[in-house]
Amino acid sequence: MSSDDRLTYNDVLTSLTELLEVAIHTLLYIRQVYPPDLFSRKSKWRTAVYHARHPALADYIAGVVREVREQVKAETVENVVLVIKDSSDTVLERYVFKMQYLQSELTFNMRDKPFENAMTRRELESYLRGVLMKLLVLEAGMEPLDPDDDSSFAILIELRNEGEPYDTSPTHFHSHSKSSHSSSSRPSPWIPAPLAHTTHASPEDSMLVPVRGVNTGIINVQVMAQECAGKWKTAKADGEVEVDGRREKGKGRAM
Repeated sequence: MSSDDRLTYNDVLTSLTELLEVAIHTLLYIRQVYPPDLFSRKSKWRTAVYHARHPALADYIAGVVREVREQVKAETVENVVLVIKDSSDTVLERYVFKMQYLQSELTFNMRDKPFENAMTRRELESYLRGVLMKLLVLEAGMEPLDPDDDSSFAILIELRNEGEPYDTSPTHFHSHSKSSHSSSSRPSPWIPAPLAHTTHASPEDSMLVPVRGVNTGIINVQVMAQECAGKWKTAKADGEVEVDGRREKGKGRAM
C-alpha cells in the first residue's frame, strides 16, 4: 500500500471536526431539541444524517465547531461535550467526544505528510460512518425528552490538565436556546462552564455509555452518551414513576 493512502494530521483534524458538526446537527434532530421540520435529510460518508435548515442555527454550530477545531489543533481539549438541558438549565443528556493525541508537537510542514502507522482514508470513512450509524439508533434505547419543555443545548470544551484554552479570540463556552438565534455566525466568547454542565459533575447513577471509537493513529476520539440524573428527577416531578422497571406517566398522582 502506498504511503499516500495513509492519513495526514490535517486529514484527521478535518474529518474529526466534520464528524463533530454532523453529529451535533443529527443529535439535535433525533433528540427533538428542535422540531423535525427544521432539519433536512442529507448524506455524509454514505450515511443518512440531518442538518438544520435554519441559517442562524446552522451558522452558529459551524462557528462553534471552527473554534473547537483550533482548540483541538492546539491540543488543549480533552473532551468536547454536547449538553442537552431543560428550561431550568438542568442537564438531561450529555454526548462526549473524548480526544487522545498521539502525534504531539508536530511542525507545520509535517501536518500534511502521511503517517506510516495511521489508518487509510477508506478505513477512516468506514469508522466515521459507523459512529453516525450508532448515533442514529441511540434513541431506541433512551427515554424521550419532554416535547413540551423548552429544551436547549450547550457545547463545552473540557481542557487537559486544567490548562488554559488556546487564545483564538474569541475564546470559551457556548450555549444556545431556541430563542437565541443571531444573524451573526460568529460564536460568542467562550466563558467558564457551570460545573453542573460538565462531565465532572456526573453522579454515579448517570453512567457514560460508549457509542463508538475512532483510532486514527494520529488523534483518537471516543464517543460516549449519558442520560443524566436530572432527567429522571424532571420525569418524576411531572408524574412519572417506575412500574415493573418501566417509566409510566400519570401513575401515582394524588387524586
